[in-house]
Amino acid sequence: MTTNVPGTPDFPRTAPPPVAPPAGWPAGDLPLSREDLQRFRTALAAVAPDRTSAEMLLVEIDVPRTRLPSFHSTPEHAWFEVFQTLEAGVVAQPCRRLLAAVLVRYPANPVFLDLHDRHVAGRPGDATGSPIAPARTSSLLPAPPPTVFLSHDRADQGKVQALADLLTEEGLTPWVGSEQVTGGSRRDLAVRRAVLDCDFFVPCLSAAALARPSQLHREIRIALDHADELPDHEVFIVPARLDECDPPSALQEYQGVDLFRPGGFRQLVRALRAPTPSARNRRSGPSGW
Repeated sequence: MTTNVPGTPDFPRTAPPPVAPPAGWPAGDLPLSREDLQRFRTALAAVAPDRTSAEMLLVEIDVPRTRLPSFHSTPEHAWFEVFQTLEAGVVAQPCRRLLAAVLVRYPANPVFLDLHDRHVAGRPGDATGSPIAPARTSSLLPAPPPTVFLSHDRADQGKVQALADLLTEEGLTPWVGSEQVTGGSRRDLAVRRAVLDCDFFVPCLSAAALARPSQLHREIRIALDHADELPDHEVFIVPARLDECDPPSALQEYQGVDLFRPGGFRQLVRALRAPTPSARNRRSGPSGW
């Protein structure tokens, strides 16, 4: 449809959206137009508006933590910086992998579903972002590696970072607790979001950490509240002792592991990979919890 106003050029009212990705975008990725990329960024800024939630998505697709944005400005600007990093080729097929990761966490989001339907499943979608048919994410998109929140006291930072490195080598995605959270008054909100968004919560317990007030105790309370809402067969909390200590009474009903004993790390990896063991079996292993 055109303007058809006498004395004016006959311009179309709306220009068609671009159909090609920006020049220089990594080869082999989803062919998202500039309009699609903008919609993707806006939707990501809505579901992951802070560094904590964004990091949990981006580390799943192997974006180095050193290349993450600061989130000192608006979420939209932070995700604009993320996409500039992705365009630079820091990871292969960034949009394909990021879409897969975000759809696992937000399977009903209309923007993510529309992008998947049009560019992955080959189904046409509504230009407004509403999908014509639900995306079958379980069969068409690879599941990202499980995310593991390693809650700990700052005194145990070195041990927990070493644990995170080992879990990464095992193909898991560890997140080293609240020490990486920034944002002033939004800190507690960001930590809560991270705990609720992760696949597993591993409180790293030590005698020193349990003997003083710390963020570790607050994170454990958040995780316990969340676990009470999950089915009994779903594993979420896996306590891990770093040394000889008495776990809090609220954690003693959960099966834990002793990382300071031989075989403790392999036991933790098995727990994080097990499909559906009970999360509330009392400990009967070598630690004697």
